[in-house]
Amino acid sequence: MNSTECNLTVLDGASHFHLPAIFNGTQEYKDIMGYLVIDQGTIVTNDGFSFDPISKSCMLLTECCTHPYVFQYNYCCTNFTYITVPDMDPKPCLEFKGTTMLVDANVNIISLLTTTYGITSSGLNVSLTTNLLQPPFITTNIFPNYVNYDCTSSISSSCNFMLRRGLAVNSLYNMFMRGNTAEEGYGEIFLSNKIIKRNGIYVKDDYTLFTPNDSCSTVTSPFIDGLRTLNTLCCTKFQGSTEEINNNGKFVQSKRNLRRPKPTPYHVMN
Repeated sequence: MNSTECNLTVLDGASHFHLPAIFNGTQEYKDIMGYLVIDQGTIVTNDGFSFDPISKSCMLLTECCTHPYVFQYNYCCTNFTYITVPDMDPKPCLEFKGTTMLVDANVNIISLLTTTYGITSSGLNVSLTTNLLQPPFITTNIFPNYVNYDCTSSISSSCNFMLRRGLAVNSLYNMFMRGNTAEEGYGEIFLSNKIIKRNGIYVKDDYTLFTPNDSCSTVTSPFIDGLRTLNTLCCTKFQGSTEEINNNGKFVQSKRNLRRPKPTPYHVMN
């Protein structure tokens, strides 16, 4: 058997490259990179787990196809970049709230979503509320960078699901949103919130903590067919504190209902 090598440039997001093959006269298309997610140079598995030079430098997967053949994938990271992550978090976050605005080039809001991520011993309890939804969209979805779980919401109904695989010491979950229409069904997929965990601690990037004085992070997706998302993720409840965020992003003493954080303003550059 002859072997050849090819090089690919893969943009951020879930990678999908299909390999056509014929087995017993039947043509099949196998997704040779569908299990990997790329995010600004960080490569993670479809379960959200990062590659690790000590415990997980390779990932082996087997997929069946036309009997008696099987596809076997072996992904290995051969070059690591080392970063300094926090050793501890004096006030770890107990709950996140995310805001996702789908806007056009003139920053007209097409949809406005609010997502709550409750951190529990069983994983992340994800709840989605659709606050605004313009035609032609009738529902929205939110789902992580693997498709085992998702959630569909509309103006009249919220939804929730448990992201049970959110307990890894090091993980990265890109949450995505999608607007759905009555005519075409599923629409384009846009980046929503990004949930990053390093050394067992939820962080804004690879090492920056969420703190009571700096509790939010922002992510802007690129334009797709004239639309993009403006995303804010804020920690609204910290361990060991009765303080909660008010609408101005400051803290007040409160033991009752959480208030929705005000999204960080976005400025359009001409």
